[in-house]
Amino acid sequence: MIFIEKKTKIWIVSLIIVLGIIGTLWVWYVFSLQNSCDFNTLQGRQIYNLIEQANYCTANSDCVISREFQCFGCYNLFNKDADLTKIRTNIQKHYSGCACMPKCRLLSQEEVVCENNKCVKRA
Repeated sequence: MIFIEKKTKIWIVSLIIVLGIIGTLWVWYVFSLQNSCDFNTLQGRQIYNLIEQANYCTANSDCVISREFQCFGCYNLFNKDADLTKIRTNIQKHYSGCACMPKCRLLSQEEVVCENNKCVKRA
């Protein structure tokens, strides 16, 4: 049986503990990058594009206001019949841990009009 001095055992145990802490911090860092709340990423730009695609109209009555996706603007304007499933799925996948509470004035439905086939805030 191999005899190891007490000091050597303490150093080995200390080294294992330090390496364990470093490994844990590294894993936490890598996974925290995956749920980054940086919206200026490829995924964020794709969501902005999906939001823009859902904003279409032929009449004022087609337009609705949503504050559901506040991380992507104080309010978003959509066609009342637009399918928002893909937007919700992408936000849940890439930004589920992000909290967005912008301080914005609420729009009323009367302030939204259809101009050039887009829902816009009345000037």
